[in-house]
Amino acid sequence: MPVSNTKTKKVIHLTKDLTSIALMLALICIMAQIVIPLPFSPVSITLATLGVFITCAVFGFKGLIAVICYVIAGAIGLPVFAGFQGGLGVLTGPTGGYIIGYIFCGISVASLSGKGRLWLLVSLICGFFLCSVSGCLWYMYIAKADLWKAVLLTIVPFIPGDVLKMILTVIFAPKFRKALNLK
Repeated sequence: MPVSNTKTKKVIHLTKDLTSIALMLALICIMAQIVIPLPFSPVSITLATLGVFITCAVFGFKGLIAVICYVIAGAIGLPVFAGFQGGLGVLTGPTGGYIIGYIFCGISVASLSGKGRLWLLVSLICGFFLCSVSGCLWYMYIAKADLWKAVLLTIVPFIPGDVLKMILTVIFAPKFRKALNLK
C-alpha cells in the first residue's frame, strides 16, 4: 500500500521538530557547563540562561519543550546541570529555584517568539524576572535568609551578565530564525 504524500510530510516535519528539540537540549546542556563561580554567592554564573533565551527565542514553544526536557533530564540524574551535576539533590539545593525558573523564563520568551525585537526584549526581561524571583524565593526558603540578603546574593550579581545575555539574544535570535526559515 503506497504511503501518502501527506503522511510522508508529517513524518518529515516530526523528525525535524524532534531533531531541533534535541539540538536545543544539547545546546542548553553544553552552555550550563560554562560556569563562573562567585566566592560570595551560593549561585554561580552559567550560560544556561543564554541557552534558554536563545532556544525559546528561536524555536518558540519547541524551545520550551527542550527546556522542560533539560529540567527533567537533570532531575532524573543525568549530569546536565552546571558542573556536570544531576539529580533531585541539585533541584533541592541553592540553585534549584533557578533551574525550575528556566521553565517560567522559557514560557515568557517562547510566547513572544517571532513577534519582533521589542517584544523579544520585553519577554526576555520578564523571563529574567521570573527566573530570578523563582531562584531567590527558593534560596530564601532553603537558607532561611531574609529578602534583602537573598536578593543581594542571588539576583544583583547576575544583572549585568543577564543584561548582556539579553542583548546577545535580541541581536542573534532573529538572525537565527531567518537563517532557519522560521516565521
